[in-house]
Amino acid sequence: MSRKSIIFIVRLSLKFNYERSLKNTPFYERFGKKIRFLP
Repeated sequence: MSRKSIIFIVRLSLKFNYERSLKNTPFYERFGKKIRFLP
């Protein structure tokens, strides 16, 4: 396996995990987190 393909797989799995966690998070909770992070 080349380095490029390893990086690609890692990126893909990170993206998938991120999208899945977004789907599992209720919208209002996500929105609240965004507001909390704003100064």
